[in-house]
Amino acid sequence: MSAPVFEPYSVLMSVYHREKAEFLRKSVESIFAQSILPDEFVLVIDGPVGKELFCEIESLKKRFEIKCVELAENVGLGRALNFGLSHCKNEIVARMDSDDIAKLDRMEKQLDLMQKNDADIVSAAVLEFKETPDDAQKVRSVPQSHDEIMGFLKKRNPFNHPAVVYKKSVIENAGGYMDYEFFEDYELFARILSKGAKSANVAEPLVFMRTGSGMYSRRGGVDYVKSINRFYRKMRALGFCSLRETVFCQLPRVIIALLPTAVRKFVYQKFLRG
Repeated sequence: MSAPVFEPYSVLMSVYHREKAEFLRKSVESIFAQSILPDEFVLVIDGPVGKELFCEIESLKKRFEIKCVELAENVGLGRALNFGLSHCKNEIVARMDSDDIAKLDRMEKQLDLMQKNDADIVSAAVLEFKETPDDAQKVRSVPQSHDEIMGFLKKRNPFNHPAVVYKKSVIENAGGYMDYEFFEDYELFARILSKGAKSANVAEPLVFMRTGSGMYSRRGGVDYVKSINRFYRKMRALGFCSLRETVFCQLPRVIIALLPTAVRKFVYQKFLRG
């Protein structure tokens, strides 16, 4: 039986000065080791980077075919991805974070699911790790069917952003990433689903996602609570939540955000991971 034929795809990655050269190298290598190779790799250099990272990028460009597009100053992930997306030549675009590692069959399985479901966006579960993928223990699961995704959307982000594959036209027609601090990807996904985008997710983990204590500290504090409130106002405006649903979905997030970081970390790992 002949192997399935997939549309060519681009990989979109953004890197900035705080990234480590070693992490970037391993992330890029995992993409160019895929069972279905990318047709294009777009790397957004989000502002000036240090010497070590610059040298690593130059080294990777010699080993792999990488299209680097540079921003004069650091503008943040959402705006950097909008810039990079405009430089992607293919309709199918796969997101990849510069410190994560893709399993070798990630793209094959996601492209297959996208094609079979005529989906506009697909993601997958991810395995969280600190030092190496070998120590990965926690799974960040996602709902699989479109109906499950739509139901899940009110409570939590139904897609893992570092494992997302989407259609460029769907993202651009919706206006791309917007300025919703901490919720830029979640807000974008809610917006495209409100406009009728079809979705599906792969149940098994396809990306090893690097985490650290900083991830849990960023999800707390007064500024994060303000972002939660703003995001749920948008969810109501999009028609996903009634006032009652907004309260019941928003309140647990606010409570968790106001907990001490150590307690917040425990809650995430104990109750919000597989």
